[in-house]
Amino acid sequence: RRAGGRPARPVAIKRLHPHLAEDAEFRDALLREAKLVACIRHRNVVPTLDVVWSDDELLIVMEYVEGDALAALLNRTFEARRPVPVSIALRIVCDVLEGLHAAHTAQSEQGAPLRIAHRDVSPRNILVAADGTVIMHCTEAMAGTKERFVDGISVALKFTTSQVKSLKRQ
Repeated sequence: RRAGGRPARPVAIKRLHPHLAEDAEFRDALLREAKLVACIRHRNVVPTLDVVWSDDELLIVMEYVEGDALAALLNRTFEARRPVPVSIALRIVCDVLEGLHAAHTAQSEQGAPLRIAHRDVSPRNILVAADGTVIMHCTEAMAGTKERFVDGISVALKFTTSQVKSLKRQ
């Protein structure tokens, strides 16, 4: 709750595992990348609200998204032996591409291009909100590697065999 008794809006907080916090290079890269991701403002990217370094702990505060990961939704469709309708699959792809474009064209406060490349586009990093909006989760994907951002788009799409079969049944 906020001061004054008003309810605070729900947030998601990502914490760096203590064993990773000991790696100064990884910790510093994660902090830089989290600050870059906070510059992305788009309806198809989970907003980063704050990046906090406190008491030797890194916290990334993000908007809470009511919904589920695309991976879980694809698994349920596969288990139910029901294909994902083409119109829904296309909407998901288009929304993800819009989010990727927003990341790649994001600018610093001074207007300099950041050229952010999402290095792990996968169903577990794509959220489908309760209202149907498709939202990319960027912080984990961009910080999950020690590789640095590159000038240009580098995307790796990852789907399990069952998810591909579900999409192919169209």
